[in-house]
Amino acid sequence: MTQILSLISPEFVVQASDRRVTFVPTGRIGEDNHNKAVFFCGHTAWAFTGVASVGATKTAEWMANTVALAHSLQGAIEELRARATRRLHNYPRDIRRLAFVGVGFASQVFTGKSWVNVAPYPILTVVSNFLDEHEHWRAEALDDFSARSWTIPEQRSFLLFESGVPLRAGARTQLVRDLNSAFIHRVRPPAVARLLARAIKSEHASNPTGPVGNNVMCTVVTQDAPSGDPNYSGGLWPLADDAQEADYFRLPAVDPPSKYYFYVPAKPESRIHFGPDSVCVGIQMRNVKMHPVGPPENREWTATAKVRNRTS
Repeated sequence: MTQILSLISPEFVVQASDRRVTFVPTGRIGEDNHNKAVFFCGHTAWAFTGVASVGATKTAEWMANTVALAHSLQGAIEELRARATRRLHNYPRDIRRLAFVGVGFASQVFTGKSWVNVAPYPILTVVSNFLDEHEHWRAEALDDFSARSWTIPEQRSFLLFESGVPLRAGARTQLVRDLNSAFIHRVRPPAVARLLARAIKSEHASNPTGPVGNNVMCTVVTQDAPSGDPNYSGGLWPLADDAQEADYFRLPAVDPPSKYYFYVPAKPESRIHFGPDSVCVGIQMRNVKMHPVGPPENREWTATAKVRNRTS
């Protein structure tokens, strides 16, 4: 189980998730840097909570493989729903709970007869087998996966959605208060990402051996992000040796990107950093990892990733 905090607003969406994996039913910690985040075609960021592997495949990779079959957000949602229902149907109910949570911008609406192109609007989608019709997370999985989507309620600046481990009551109240203040002052996405990451880290601090880890991945998509582009930015600013919390949430002063991520390690002195997976129409970039090379006075960063073109 993990904790995913998802926020959509008219101009940008942000998603933050921890990276801990625990074993069912013992709760023993398996690892603390398990990727759970995927960018899809430049317009949506996905994360998952629940079973960490589908068969022999890690769930994030399985999710990437699945949405890679789609050419649109609606297609990706249906692929996840249908394929997950078939693949996990025979798993025991108490261990097959799984939810895919997406935040991004849709550019089509269904009129009842057909899909019509519209200006991009923010949307939050959950594809899950344990979220019921009342938006309650069930203790046991249902037979089938279903998909539900939301946009921002009228006269609201944003929509915040919790998945997996819920925020403690006091922590949620404080987070909503901080977010309201942030939107009143029209802050940029990094400030919102920082608030979400801080809430997850606070949850970890309240229960260090629990299901929520202390390494956090934040993904951001802005309304003007180009659709169909699997590339993204992030992870390399500024990451100095004496980095503090705020240092992880800075954007370039000139030409800030439209799709990017922040990785916040458990300890600021950590010299290894990770990125989310990315997929678009068969092209996949996975296992993104960055680490420094050279002495501190002349330090450079190197990145590695697995790139695969399923269309070739």
